[in-house]
Amino acid sequence: MAGDSIIAYGIRVQETDHPHLGASQASFQAVAEAGVPGAFWVDTFPLLKYVPAWFPGASFQRKAREWHKLARAVLELPYAEGHGGSRWIQRAFSLGLHRDG
Repeated sequence: MAGDSIIAYGIRVQETDHPHLGASQASFQAVAEAGVPGAFWVDTFPLLKYVPAWFPGASFQRKAREWHKLARAVLELPYAEGHGGSRWIQRAFSLGLHRDG
């Protein structure tokens, strides 16, 4: 099929609004936002990592919690939806992908 992309576990993605692509794009956006030097006060004042998340100026902790959930979703979503597991492993073995070389 022309235009298909395979992400993981043999999942074929054609449309641009596929949930796997959305999660991946959101995670890239989070990395871009977090990677800017000085984007958060904790970059300048490392002691802020010990203040509670509700404290003013500690928005980085709330964002980090959200981004952690997003990262877990990107890793686990394809497998949790039943596209992975033993079926994928069985197919890999039947194709001989488990052999070296």
